[in-house]
Formats: sequence, C-alpha cells, structure tokens
Amino acid sequence: MKKLIVLIIFFSCLFSLSAEEASDDYTKGKNFYRADENQASIDAFEKFRASSPDDRRADDALWYLGRLYQRIGESDIAENVFRNVLADEESNRRTEAFYDLVKLLDKLDREDEVIILVPLIYPEFADDSYAVKALPTVLKSYSLVGSRYRRAGLGAYTQELWTEAFKLILLYDELELDEDKAEIPAREKVKFLIKLASLSPHKEEFEELSAAGKTALSEYSGRYPESEETEELLSLIEGLYEPYSDLDINVTVLADYNGMLMKPGIYAEAGIGGDHDLRRNLRLAWDIDYRHNAFDFKTFNFSALKTGDERYFESTDKISGGLSLDVGSKYFLMNSLVVDADLSLAEDQGDFNYGGSFAWDISKSLGRSGIISLDNDISLSIYPDYQNAGREISNIKISAAPSYSHIINTDLSFGIGYGFDYKYYLNAHYDTIDKQIDPDTRRYFIHEASAGLKAAPFKWFELELEYNFTYLDSVNYDLWLYGTPADLFVEDFYDYYKNSVELDLEVDVAFYSGDFTIGYSLRNFINYPARNAAKAFTGELRNDSEIFINMENRFEVFKSDGGPGRIGKLSLALDGFLERQISNHRYEVSYLTDYLNWGVSIGAEWKY
Repeated sequence: MKKLIVLIIFFSCLFSLSAEEASDDYTKGKNFYRADENQASIDAFEKFRASSPDDRRADDALWYLGRLYQRIGESDIAENVFRNVLADEESNRRTEAFYDLVKLLDKLDREDEVIILVPLIYPEFADDSYAVKALPTVLKSYSLVGSRYRRAGLGAYTQELWTEAFKLILLYDELELDEDKAEIPAREKVKFLIKLASLSPHKEEFEELSAAGKTALSEYSGRYPESEETEELLSLIEGLYEPYSDLDINVTVLADYNGMLMKPGIYAEAGIGGDHDLRRNLRLAWDIDYRHNAFDFKTFNFSALKTGDERYFESTDKISGGLSLDVGSKYFLMNSLVVDADLSLAEDQGDFNYGGSFAWDISKSLGRSGIISLDNDISLSIYPDYQNAGREISNIKISAAPSYSHIINTDLSFGIGYGFDYKYYLNAHYDTIDKQIDPDTRRYFIHEASAGLKAAPFKWFELELEYNFTYLDSVNYDLWLYGTPADLFVEDFYDYYKNSVELDLEVDVAFYSGDFTIGYSLRNFINYPARNAAKAFTGELRNDSEIFINMENRFEVFKSDGGPGRIGKLSLALDGFLERQISNHRYEVSYLTDYLNWGVSIGAEWKY
C-alpha cells in the first residue's frame, strides 16, 4: 500500500513538473512575441503545442504562430495556420484568424477567396470586434470582384455579389454598435446602393435604388456631419446617371511596304464619330470615315492572267459610315443593332462599288457560370461596272456565330464558339471556259470553330490564347485547268482546311495602352494544284504557312474629366504590322507575302 502511495505521489509530481514546463514554454512564447524575437517565439510555441496538444491554450499558440510566420515573410505557412484555426469550430480564436487571413488575402490580391470565407463568420459572429474590423476589407473585396465581373459582362453575378454585400451592411443596421464602428456600414451602404443602381436594367428600379441611396446619404451626413467622405458620396449620387454625348475625331497616316509587289505607299484616313447616351438602356453611336490610298502597286489582276499583262493600282478612295443602337441592359441582356454602308472608288474592281451590312448581336450572362452570345450579320456588296472574264462578283453574305464563355474566376476564363459564313454570288457566270456552270456553283460555306483561354494574372495586363479551325466548303469550285499555264482558270475561294493559333497581350497602365499579337496559321487546299516558280505543276496541292506580328500602341498625351463642352483626351497611336507567308505555290504573285505596315494616328474626344 505504501509503495502504491509513493508511486502516485511520484507521477503526480512528474505531471506537475511537465505542466509547469509546458506553461513556461507558452509564457516564453508570448514574451518573445511581444519583444519581436520571432524565431525564439516560434520555437517556444511549437514546443508548447508538441508537449501539450490538449491544453486549452493550444488554439492561442497556433494563432500566434500564424502571426509570427506572417511577420517573417512566410505567407504560405501563415495562411495555412490561419485556415486551420478558422476551420476549428471549437477554437476561441476564429474571428482573430478570420481577420488576419482576410488582410493577408487582400494584400495578395486574392479578393475572390475573401468572399468565400464570409459565411464562416457572418452573421453568427458579426458583432465580434474582429469581425467589425474585417468588414471594410470584406466589402472592398465584394466591390473589386463585382467590378471585374461587370467588365467581363457578367451582370447577374455582379448584382448577386453586390446584393450579398448590401445584405451584410443591412445586418449591421440591426446591431447596436459604437459610433465609430457604426460609421463603416453607414458609409458603405451609400456606396453599394449606388453600385446596385448602376446595374439596374429598368428605369423604375434605377430610380428606386438611387432614391434609397440619397436617403442613406442624408442619414449618414446627419449622423456624421464632419465626415470628409460626405462630399465624395454626394458627388457619386449626383453623377449616378447623366445622359452624355462623346464626339471623337481621328486622323491616321499609314505607310505600307511589300518587298515583292508594292513600293512604299501612303494611306491617309480621317474619321468622326459620336456616342450618345439618349436615355437609360438606349445608346446610339455613329461614325463616318474617309480613306485615300496613294501608292504604286505592281501586280497581275485576275483578268490579265490570260496574257500576263501587268497593272498598276494608283489610288483607291473609300467613304463609309455606320450607325448602331444598343438596347437593353449592357450587363444583363444586351441587344446591339448595327447598320453600315460604304462607297469605294477602286480601279481594281471597276470604277466604283458600294455595299452595306446589318448586324444584330445578343448576349446573356448566366449568373456565375458564364456568357452565351449570338452574333448575326448580313452584308451586300455590289460591283455594278465590274466583270472579270465574264464573271460578276456582286454577292450577298450571311454570317452567324454562337459562342459561350465560362468564367473560372475573375482572372481566368475560357470560351468556345462556332461560326459560319454563307456567300452567294448574285450573277456568277463562267463563260470563258466554254461550259455553263450550274447556278449552285455561285455559293460557298466557311465553317470556323474556336477555343480560347483568357487570363489576367495582374491588373495591368491581360493575356489571351486562341485556337481556330477553319474549313471552306465550296460547291463545285474545282479548278478548270487545261492547255498551257497561260490559260485562264477561275480564281476564287477554293476548298481548304486551316489551323491557326494566336497569342494576344493587352497592357493598360496609366496613360498608355498596348495590344501585342503574334499568330501562326497553316492552310492546306483540297482542290488547288501547286505550281513552282517556273509555273509548272509540281503534283502537290497548295499549302500556305503564315506568321504575323501586330503591335498597337496608344498614348494619352492629355486627359481630363471631359466635362460639358470640354475636351476629354488627346491621344497618339503608333502601330506596326509584319506578315510573312510561305507557300509551295508560286504562280499567283498577286498574293502578298511580305508585308510591313506602320503608322501614326492622332485622336481627340469631346464630351458635351
């Protein structure tokens, strides 16, 4: 019996010493934490948790470790620690960990993940001091993510996010908070009412929300008359919806060079256009452009292929205009109607030609999932005084292109699409080959399937990779080749398969924006025999590979708020284009192979 008592006393003393030692590690960890001796504090807290995992202070030690790892720059470890604390429903440090994690994710520009964490704390712990401290960052995340989706056209998701944020603000209306804490939801309430009003697809809803925003602003200014933000919020309310008109004027000069066919030439272009917000959900835009090409262009035209005669294109003038009307909400269901007309004076295709087009685009955002859209186009091109070897080229073309874009997150999305062009010649006749061609030969189809990936890893640039597969399916447009190479054959769109890939980088920083594109394509013809430089058949079918680089740079040399009757901005653009085509077919030298384009564009915008 005595031995048993001795053993009990021994183990009790041992346990007491162990607990005292563990408690000493916890105390050391806190003291080192206060003294900013980070590594020593980490070692002490780690030792404490290893020796006393069931101690009630183990949660506190883990939270301290998260802050310590953040101090020494180990953000990944700190994030995992905070997430572990937040995931433990029994932890007494959940709201602290939530606050620290939200601030960390905000610093890393990961606002999407902040929003995912919100239901873990709100509304259950909304009155906790750390939940209130985290609220401004949480609302900022809702605002930023919603703005990104709004720019992507996902209006339904934007509205859902901002409505969630507004409900969170209303929750604080029901809580009795200190005056300084209550100021946060009162201020944000005005801002989110303005945001929701800007999304409203109907005038009545817009007016209701904007009126609520004015009421909230009145309440806010009454409670906090000395607040510096009252004037800013008032300006937001007043400028929430104001019909406007923009007038754009641009002048462009381009220089072109083609090593095989064309000497350097000048293209001059001038244009004027306007964008008018007539009333809510109704916008009208128009433009008129004039272009004059002055260059010395040496090539074969199609009719001259019989004789091999050369021809010079001296100049081409073209005037065109367009009118478009956007109906409906820009961010929910958008309908856009576009009518274009043009008149050209072109020596290569008669003395003049004219045409027009009608386009209708509709798009619909599918909540959080993506955007579905359908683009339709009908165009008519008339060449009243042009006949090439008995063939008229006046035509009508119909296009349709359904597509779907899926938004993975605000910085990453992918899209798929299919489109076709149906072209029909109004009076195509091939009497030069002594054979009456069936009228069905006047038409062809172009099918195109595409898949693209778009990423915006940083706020100042966007990267897009797109793949396209194209198939041209003509009706009996096989070549009629006989006799010597000088004999005429019908020149048109022959059947082919084409694979192409394109990488596009858009940069937008301060007063500069740039678009850089590089692409490659390979086109294999199905019914087009290849010829070599001596115009002899090689027994192969024609195939073309092409690579191009395009650079568009725009600098805003002057920018203002563009108030009524004031200039909005002056801009200067510098563009360049380089194309190289390699083909196993050397007969049609009229095809451009090496092409260089550079130019300067100056533009101005007025708002009135």
